[in-house]
Amino acid sequence: MNIGKTRTSGVDIDVQYDWSLGAYGKLKFRNAQSRIFSYRESQTETDPMLEYADYGAQPRWKNVFEVSYSRGGYSVGLTARSYASFKNLYSQLYRNAGDVKERVGSYTALDLSVGLKPSKGFSVSGGIRNLGNRMPSYATGAGFSGGAAAYSGPATDLWGRMLYLSGRYVF
Repeated sequence: MNIGKTRTSGVDIDVQYDWSLGAYGKLKFRNAQSRIFSYRESQTETDPMLEYADYGAQPRWKNVFEVSYSRGGYSVGLTARSYASFKNLYSQLYRNAGDVKERVGSYTALDLSVGLKPSKGFSVSGGIRNLGNRMPSYATGAGFSGGAAAYSGPATDLWGRMLYLSGRYVF
């Protein structure tokens, strides 16, 4: 049964710019930002609408900034993924007691990517996600149940640094 309600408001801004360097290749810049003004939700028809923005895994601000350079069949890129701090409570229904910090810290991780296209139909790409092996802040406030759900946000890297490699052949 789908009886709950969700009401959200916010703004998403995505700006891209490609800069040709002539014979020296191309630089690309992209900044994608999300700002949540309100994220209200109820579980049933009779429950009150509760505000979840700035609680739990709903930071009010998220940002992804990318810069990449390409020339011929080669490319390299760097991405910064960030989000703002938020209240160390699962929702406004809870109150912290004792020595619990008020806010969960903000988070930024860097990703490095490389690409190679040696022929028309073949390409290889790889990189390092979470280059600095940055661990997310841990939410210890009231309402968090522990485990992965108590780490701050779905955009974090609970596994730490990760290497990846992929290939593609089109014929």
